[in-house]
Amino acid sequence: KTILETVTREILNCLKAQRSTIFFRNDKGDGLISHLTCASDRSYEQACVNEEKEVAQKALLQNKPCVLRKPEDFSEFSKAKRAEQKITSLMSVPLSSGDRAMGVLSAVVFNGHSFNLQSLQFFSIFANHVSIALEMARLSEDLRKARGVREAYDRKMDEIVTQVQNIPLQERQRLEDHIVILQATPESDGKKIFRGQTRERVSWVRGDIFL
Repeated sequence: KTILETVTREILNCLKAQRSTIFFRNDKGDGLISHLTCASDRSYEQACVNEEKEVAQKALLQNKPCVLRKPEDFSEFSKAKRAEQKITSLMSVPLSSGDRAMGVLSAVVFNGHSFNLQSLQFFSIFANHVSIALEMARLSEDLRKARGVREAYDRKMDEIVTQVQNIPLQERQRLEDHIVILQATPESDGKKIFRGQTRERVSWVRGDIFL
């Protein structure tokens, strides 16, 4: 979160933009929602938002940067969208995590200068920082889930060990004999080894023991 906030703020300073926005895919994956916006003035916070989002959506679908910096670049937008404050230049760069496009980083200039190729190269560096932050967050979440699976596995193994330790000596010997058979015949059909034994009732076990 700190990285995303820093990036959107510094874009205004470094590129002399009036607004910068990070869009993320919605839950259905078929559209974009505004995740974080930074504007140099409150009057720019909601101006031409739909226009900016439309360009961001185009960049996401094409998975490549989209730059509007000349009047003719805006010809596809209706006059209704171009009323009052006008966007004179706009850049949108896709954000990726792993192999998947997660969203778009966007920068907007109102009634002012136009972005150039150098602006786009500089802007792409900011987008890379955001993508790295997203990837690190994804990896941290994967690690957290893996740790949870490992802890659940360890708890289950502890339960099994406790159950085995409480098995009467005669039944424990039978279990050990099964393990020896499995280790001695690694390529054998497991169904044949336990055929005829799967319906046995074991009075001292409550629940299941998974081997």
